[in-house]
Amino acid sequence: GFLSPQNEASIRVQCIKLTELLARFPEISSIRAAKLDLEGFEYRVLKRFFQEQPKTIWPRVLLVERGLGLLAKAGGDVNELIGESGYRLALAHGENFIWETK
Repeated sequence: GFLSPQNEASIRVQCIKLTELLARFPEISSIRAAKLDLEGFEYRVLKRFFQEQPKTIWPRVLLVERGLGLLAKAGGDVNELIGESGYRLALAHGENFIWETK
């Protein structure tokens, strides 16, 4: 699939689902941490990931950026989604947030 914001300065970026990547490397049994910087697509990507994947594969730590200017187009607030999914906020600095499993 591709992620592509709809504006003049956008570029298309080919993507692969994390579960597909993990299937290529079966020796990886867990994810300790994941950093997402998806230019406003964090909410959509994580929402689908949380819906489709068992909690046993979810990262223990999530680092995300939440740009307030992108919230209207993001589909939802990534921080609310992460908090409602069982993570607790460990650290916040500006638009950057670190979440960890409870």
